[in-house]
Amino acid sequence: MDKQRRVILPKPWRLSTDKIAKVAKEGEGDKVDDERPVDSDELTYFFLMPWVLNGKKVIYVFDQEQMALSSAAWDNISPFSLGQQFPFSNFVRRIQMVSLDSQWRFSINNYLKEYANLPPLKKDGVAFSGSWHWGILQNAAEDDADVAMDDETMQFMNQFAAYQQARQEKLEDVAANRGFPPGMMPGFPPGVLPMN
Repeated sequence: MDKQRRVILPKPWRLSTDKIAKVAKEGEGDKVDDERPVDSDELTYFFLMPWVLNGKKVIYVFDQEQMALSSAAWDNISPFSLGQQFPFSNFVRRIQMVSLDSQWRFSINNYLKEYANLPPLKKDGVAFSGSWHWGILQNAAEDDADVAMDDETMQFMNQFAAYQQARQEKLEDVAANRGFPPGMMPGFPPGVLPMN
């Protein structure tokens, strides 16, 4: 993080569809779209949200699509309920929207920097993790990737592996029946298979 509280989006997080604030140099007018300046309404925007994860203060990062999904549940909060409305508005007003500059950097506001205890002017001081539409920013000193996986993580991996296996078996069954669900063949009633 530099003096302007800017961090660089890691290469694995960058998508070919991202629109960054690229400033074209003289003579670059005929290059491909991602080399030209883009209007502010075309830029790729992210939302930075304060959160608590496993007792640690972190910053969630959402793209616009994931933010729309995450905020859908907020429609149920009544504007007439002070018990809900004040904590909700106090939380939401701390969400920051950012775009990427020509060097894939974005600035974190001072509140979020202090909230997540992100160290300025420290090389590799901020840890990025996550995938596709969302991620987490946190103090790198509090993110030990070498620590042994806990039971919850192992259980998650086993459940995901079982899901993938069941999905693969289903695809193989469909392929064996030439694209038709098991027990269903073209030109025959359900449950009636052709004679050999």
